Amino acid sequence: MNTHSVIKPNSTITLYVQLENNTKQRIDSYISDQFPFYSRSFFQRLIKQGHILCKDTVVHKAKLLIAHNDTLQIYFPQKRIIPEATLKNFPFTVKKVYTHEHFYIINKPAGLLVHPPNKYVDTPTLMDWLLYHNQTIQHVGHEDRPGIVHRLDRDTSGLMIIPRTNYAFTVFNRMFKERTIKKTYLALVHGHPDRTGIIDMPIGRHPYKKNRMCTFASKQKGVHTFVASQSSKQRQSKTLFTVKEYFNNSTLLEVKPVTGRTHQIRIHCASIGFPLVGDSVYHLPDKQINRQALHAHALQFNFMDTEYYFEQQLPDDFTQLIEKERTKKDF
Repeated sequence: MNTHSVIKPNSTITLYVQLENNTKQRIDSYISDQFPFYSRSFFQRLIKQGHILCKDTVVHKAKLLIAHNDTLQIYFPQKRIIPEATLKNFPFTVKKVYTHEHFYIINKPAGLLVHPPNKYVDTPTLMDWLLYHNQTIQHVGHEDRPGIVHRLDRDTSGLMIIPRTNYAFTVFNRMFKERTIKKTYLALVHGHPDRTGIIDMPIGRHPYKKNRMCTFASKQKGVHTFVASQSSKQRQSKTLFTVKEYFNNSTLLEVKPVTGRTHQIRIHCASIGFPLVGDSVYHLPDKQINRQALHAHALQFNFMDTEYYFEQQLPDDFTQLIEKERTKKDF
């Protein structure tokens, strides 16, 4: 398989399809396999925008089947530009919970990306909202994601720290690495776990599905868990949980991740048999809520010799879900 790195904007790449004879593959799937730094959905967007040709003909459908020796041309457009009208009428409500001269505490709604995964995503993100309301943040932290020192998954709601100065970025970045910031989440999971528990399992990229994470075990594998090998890129991960309330077939948990790995709470809970309600990646979607039932509820840290504690109640969709679960309760 030929693989390509990140491509410069305003470039056109020509691919000569290499498949076994009499074998065909979807064009979006084939191209995403060749460019591991980009998602399949990214190339689906390029197809919708008319930026991909097959045998000199514009491709209109991502499900087009291609064959060996077909010629593909892929245009990587200029760097993303979000229209000012979109920023002015931002499609999400972001709440500033607290304002400090060095940082903000904000409440991120579910559905909002924290920052663009690549330079071509035209979906507005929290980063875009921050830069629109405070242009000085463009010089804080990393150039490709200014003002972002930690992340929440797109469909996770709740509290985030946003540094306003490079001093704050440096301090918070160190605190996250040293694990001195205490984070508390609320999660609704399927089933009834023990009243308290510790999940101590390494996490790494899924060996076959590049946009997912998985846990690793030294011996027997299970759901979302693979037997560790020398080639497995895994990182030590630890999650603490306490039951807040049992329902008929679900449980409200208070979760405290000790480490901060991608999808940590979601994959840890799923790996021990208690996946999050509504998590379509690691379990199944749920008609009662249009996302995983996970909320960053509280943050506690010491900044410049002052102790801070912030708490954000559950959003309406999560609150309504809990009330529905309570009405089913018969014990």
